[in-house]
Amino acid sequence: MKNNPIKKENLPILITLAGIGIILLGFIFLLGTSIIGFGVKERCRLAQERYDGDCTRALIQYLQDENNGFEARNSAIWALGQLGDERSLPVLESYYTGVEGEHHDRSQSLSQLELRRAIGYMQGSPNITTFFWRFGEGVGR
Repeated sequence: MKNNPIKKENLPILITLAGIGIILLGFIFLLGTSIIGFGVKERCRLAQERYDGDCTRALIQYLQDENNGFEARNSAIWALGQLGDERSLPVLESYYTGVEGEHHDRSQSLSQLELRRAIGYMQGSPNITTFFWRFGEGVGR
């Protein structure tokens, strides 16, 4: 006879714990996507305070304005990638050199890794988090 390490009387407890674990993972995922969505909306708001147009156009102008620091411009790259609007693809590609270092100081130059990711999202790389926040208020394309 096979020795089963799970006793029948423990099965309801294990099922309950598994259910709680799944609920917690779902909550963490939704919380994370909400934080991402808030970050994108906040960067859109900041860009639109200074530049004309919808979110994407304002972020493109923010990125192109060399008077803005590299950290702020890298945040614009990230937000453009999250939005996935193909209008920004030529601009992002113009900054992408393909040279990526192992360590990057976002305050000293544009992040090639962030550019590669943003370009990838527009070329079909999956970004499942956007489904949960993209169509909310404050994100205009």
